[in-house]
Amino acid sequence: MNKENSSYHESNENEIVFKGAQISRGPRKGENWLLTQKDIKDGDEFYNQEKVSSSDDIEIFQKGIESILSRAEKFVKQKRLFKILLENNLDTPQNIIDNTDRLKDLFENSNYKPVYPKGAVNNIIGFSNWWRNSGLPREIIRAKERNDLKKGIEFRDRMAKLKSPDKAPGMGPKIASLFISLCGFKKVVIIDQHMCYFLQDNGHFPWPMPDRKGGYGGFYFSRYKKLEVIMSNMANECNLSPEIFQLSLWNKYREQNNKNKDKP
Repeated sequence: MNKENSSYHESNENEIVFKGAQISRGPRKGENWLLTQKDIKDGDEFYNQEKVSSSDDIEIFQKGIESILSRAEKFVKQKRLFKILLENNLDTPQNIIDNTDRLKDLFENSNYKPVYPKGAVNNIIGFSNWWRNSGLPREIIRAKERNDLKKGIEFRDRMAKLKSPDKAPGMGPKIASLFISLCGFKKVVIIDQHMCYFLQDNGHFPWPMPDRKGGYGGFYFSRYKKLEVIMSNMANECNLSPEIFQLSLWNKYREQNNKNKDKP
């Protein structure tokens, strides 16, 4: 387990690390949002399983595609859709660009397709072209090679801001944050549906809940940044890194709320 900013102690896994307000919806309605030492351990293990294992450009590119597929999808379905791409050799920027008709057929005409198939296809093709033509992917890879993992928020902002010259197709703040986090960069917080509800229950979400169609990172970029700071401050109070605090919450409550829906 990553020991940096972590308070996990294997000898006391039931110790409470964080206790928040009551949960307002779902099967655990009325309980308090809660993280124990074991929840932190599970979140850290989940993070290490999901993030890239090297600085290989294809592996990092594939995490970008996998992140794009998270839009409006349950975790298990996202994984299935990505597996379909790999099984059809749509696994590199060039292979995707050279086989757009196959991609469209898989995601627009099959029985198993994304919630928003045309959007997914367009974003995957756009991201593949961006990966070949933008200089930002090379910067991300070089930072990984040098183990310079403090530029995550900078990279995320450049990918997600609408007027950024480095704007990546299919990458709003939530999806770009997921991608950059999976690349192993620090202090980037993924704010999706579960985290919006968490923040709302704990008095930190004063705006209308984002529309599912736009994705839970689809609200104003400035609001996303404010929520990221709030989550980071909550993590610091628990002596945890922001990414592990958020992923531990997401992993625990995603599993509970979707344990039946996510079954293959």
